[in-house]
Order: sequence, then structure tokens, then C-alpha cells
Amino acid sequence: MPSDVEIVNAALVKIGEQAILSFADPSEPARLATRTFAELRDALLREAPWNFASKRAELAAEVTAPVWGFALSYPLPTDFLRLIEINNPGRYPFRIEQNRIITDLASPIQIRYVHRVTDADSMEAAFRDALAARLALEWAERLTGTTTMVQQLAMIYKRSLAVALAIDGQEDDQRQLDPEPSFITSRF
Repeated sequence: MPSDVEIVNAALVKIGEQAILSFADPSEPARLATRTFAELRDALLREAPWNFASKRAELAAEVTAPVWGFALSYPLPTDFLRLIEINNPGRYPFRIEQNRIITDLASPIQIRYVHRVTDADSMEAAFRDALAARLALEWAERLTGTTTMVQQLAMIYKRSLAVALAIDGQEDDQRQLDPEPSFITSRF
């Protein structure tokens, strides 16, 4: 069963550092992981609409409306990281401001979003590998005191992210293109 410590250790191996037993270790890598792991994990989660991190919610409007511009305000879930879509058949405009969706779309609204995944076992294996590469890239100079490894780690991160995105993309609906797009049929 994968854990955050195993992801950190995969990153440390890429740098050539010793593994840690826990985030509570007195070593510099453990202290660095404690300070930055969650932030870097969340940053990578925000980079794409990962299927394993997708979640659906129905939001009720707040009692207090926005001061101007829109009629309704909807508080975002506490684990929200990135909006994927709003079930918005009327194509109402919306904005995200101060952890709220503001819009004229009637309550309740349905959204799909990327949520904060804190259980490493719930993460796709390729995502864990990309996260380890991202951690290694961010920590390499600090832990080794040199920049020579940074370019190599940047290439490793780019490659592992591409693999993770490709695997994730294969889990989406592979709909065929409409043989007669609406812009063609609308003229007849």
C-alpha cells in the first residue's frame, strides 16, 4: 500500500539521497518534505483534470448575493482544487472568486472538480511517479547543493508527467466526432 513517505523516498532516490522512515525524522530531507510535500502535491493535482481526483458535488446558493454582476454565490467544497465543469445547460457566465462560484445559474448547481487527494493509495501509480519526480526536481538543489542534476530531473519530470497525463486521458470517454457538425446542418 503506497504512502506519502514512499513517494518522498522515490523522490530522494532520484536525487541520490538516503530514504526517510517518516516525516518526523530529524533529517533535512524529512524536514523539507514536511514543509513542502502537501503544497507540491496540490500543485500537481491542479495541473490537470485527473480522473482519479475528480469528484462531483451539488452546491446550494448562499443567502447573501454578490454585491454586483451576478445574482448568486455558491461556496466551493473545502477539498476543491480546480474546476473541471459546471452542469450549465443555459451557458450562463460564471467566475470563481474568494472560494465561491458566482453566477446567475439557478440553485442548486452541479459541478465536477479536482479535489485534494491525501491518500497515496487513491492516486494513480503514474501520478505518484510524476509527483516523486516533481519533488525531486524541487528539492535537488537544496539537498545536494548543486544545480547539475536539475536539468536531468526536469526532463524526468516532464516525461513522467506526460506518461501520467496519457494514462489518465485513456480513461476518458472516446466519443466519435459528429459526422455532420451542427454548423453544417444548421445551414439547411
